Amino acid sequence: MEVKLLKPDHFSGEILFKNYLVKGFDSFDQLIDLYAKYKKNNSKKSILITLDKLDQAHYTSTHAILNNDLDSTEGYDLSGIDTIAFENNEHIGYLSTPSEFFIRKENFLTIVKVKFIPARRAS
Repeated sequence: MEVKLLKPDHFSGEILFKNYLVKGFDSFDQLIDLYAKYKKNNSKKSILITLDKLDQAHYTSTHAILNNDLDSTEGYDLSGIDTIAFENNEHIGYLSTPSEFFIRKENFLTIVKVKFIPARRAS
């Protein structure tokens, strides 16, 4: 099995977190074991695995971000964000640094709570 850290030139958008490409695994169990290893070594991080091809995963995630407004900074305290995300003391309007990932994550979790959890409870 090969695990490769992807560089920013693999993507057209901004990179908010480390991305890895995993190739040549022989079973789903092997992939789950790899997940467990990464989770153990990064216990405070979110780990996401997708079985999509790299280009398809990027395309789909871009649509999810845009369609669900996951990069909205409205209501967030931006004072702890890397200064590179600002021009003339104003946020540039899109997420561009790892320090901003919490915004996308919280927006996603809010959508899940509002849209999906109530529907699941009703069924």
